[in-house]
Amino acid sequence: MQFHIPFDLMGMVCASLFGKALTHDHLRMPADVLDARLYRSLERIRHTASSIEPTNLLLDSWALILAETFLLRLSSHGERNGHGPFGKLPARGIARVVDYIEDGIDHDLRLSSLATVAGMSTYHFARRFQETVGMSPHSYVLGRRIERAGALLRRRDVPLVDIALACGFSSQSHLTTVFRRCLGVTPGEYRRRAVI
Repeated sequence: MQFHIPFDLMGMVCASLFGKALTHDHLRMPADVLDARLYRSLERIRHTASSIEPTNLLLDSWALILAETFLLRLSSHGERNGHGPFGKLPARGIARVVDYIEDGIDHDLRLSSLATVAGMSTYHFARRFQETVGMSPHSYVLGRRIERAGALLRRRDVPLVDIALACGFSSQSHLTTVFRRCLGVTPGEYRRRAVI
């Protein structure tokens, strides 16, 4: 498999993970690398990407996961232990992020934008959000989108395509795919059951 991680992203993750700058000399790239953890991460991403339409938030999260895995396995910094748990986000910081998500739920949010609202690096934010909320930023945003879609579906006067766009899905079919995967029913079935 081949993949590309921008060097500046790896540098940011390296600084967050090890507290050290990354140079090309710190990377070890032996020929024909066989790394089971890296391979499993790439396979999971490939499988998920083939079954859903990934959002920017999900793509950003995957890039962080790959950068971290790559650095831990194939950099000289990875020989040393990285940081332990990063701790939780302060209540004020999480409230600002949640407000930002609610205000922008209809947009394709970026992990870096959420991190900026929280006032920290993208890597630290992703880790601390997970420890605070108990799920990744992508999972949280997806859950909020599904909840908002459910509320709008209970109103019969709103067309499905409008609900999809109001909740940050790229199309009605994207809403249907995600809704079915998360709740086990299509939006139309959900609407019929909710109205009865």
